Amino acid sequence: MATQPCVPCADYRAEKRLLSLKRQLSADDLSPEERQRLEAEVAELERLLGMD
Repeated sequence: MATQPCVPCADYRAEKRLLSLKRQLSADDLSPEERQRLEAEVAELERLLGMD
């Protein structure tokens, strides 16, 4: 049986949220305001996760 990587719950949730936001950003019908809000949240999550 393979061992599960030890990832803190908060990091796991943030990574899943980041994936969801990036998926939402790929939509063509976003308003400029919504796109800006999503991009800001992506940038913040990437910073918190050390991905920037």
